[in-house]
Amino acid sequence: LDEVKYRSLQLSLLESNIDKLEKQSFEETFKELENMDEKYYSIIPSFKELLKIYCDQSDKNLYSKKDLYLVYRKKFIKENNIIINDISDERFSGSVRF
Repeated sequence: LDEVKYRSLQLSLLESNIDKLEKQSFEETFKELENMDEKYYSIIPSFKELLKIYCDQSDKNLYSKKDLYLVYRKKFIKENNIIINDISDERFSGSVRF
């Protein structure tokens, strides 16, 4: 999970953003999505760092690393009172790194 080879940017068309998107060029919209992704991942620690913060090393997990990483990212954001677009919320524009 720490070595990112690809990322998928998702644009959600909503009533609240359609006017803005229609006025922007493709390049502006794409750059905005890239910036949102980069800002999010520059604030959140790596998966290894999140494991050090939250994981009980004696615990045996039955869930995937991807799900665990998502839970720990959300927990970190909440505990640190970070105000940032939740890029994992599929109702809005976001990204996935893999």
